[in-house]
Amino acid sequence: MDGEIAKTEAKLGQKLAPSQEKAVKLCLNEQCSIITGGPGVGKTTTLRVILDIYQTYLKEVAIRGIEGVQILSPFRKKGPVCADNLNREIRELVNPRQANRAELKYGSKVFREGDRIIQMKNNDEVSNGDVGYIKRIYTNPDGDPVADIKLFDGREVTYTEELMDDLDWSYCITIHKSQGGEVPSAIIPLLKEHYVMLRRYILRFRVRKRKLL
Repeated sequence: MDGEIAKTEAKLGQKLAPSQEKAVKLCLNEQCSIITGGPGVGKTTTLRVILDIYQTYLKEVAIRGIEGVQILSPFRKKGPVCADNLNREIRELVNPRQANRAELKYGSKVFREGDRIIQMKNNDEVSNGDVGYIKRIYTNPDGDPVADIKLFDGREVTYTEELMDDLDWSYCITIHKSQGGEVPSAIIPLLKEHYVMLRRYILRFRVRKRKLL
């Protein structure tokens, strides 16, 4: 792991402080990690290094699979480590655009084969909160773009372009959205800006929801 950290430091042009290096190692080895601290202590740098290393580690994600790692954030839209921001950044790290990877644009979002996704609304086949990945994007015999979704519970569902409006990326989801779910490895970045949400009993409840395998 020291070699991977050194390569990432060289790539980012930054040298980790001992406390940051320790945090990176803990996050990559522990099943549930919490990054916290006051302003200026290096949380953003630590998170960048973690995400960069995960790009490498995810190539060997046979240990846990894409379904086995979940990043959780207290907020969806507020702050640099909100779910929306982390989804955009992580997606480009772990599933970048490639010539052989089909895409489907709906509204402001461009979904890509291999994207980790979450259902945001109930419908006849899929429930709000169901998670999976986009297995295939193609054009059906009627000439319409569609996507085959493989859900982590084993089901496969075909989405028309209109149904894509009910999807969002799920590399990072809110702690609230994760309620009732289980995942082997959970990563939770906590910053001072999250103080409104940082009630101890909420954090204990959410961590205990993560099944440690």
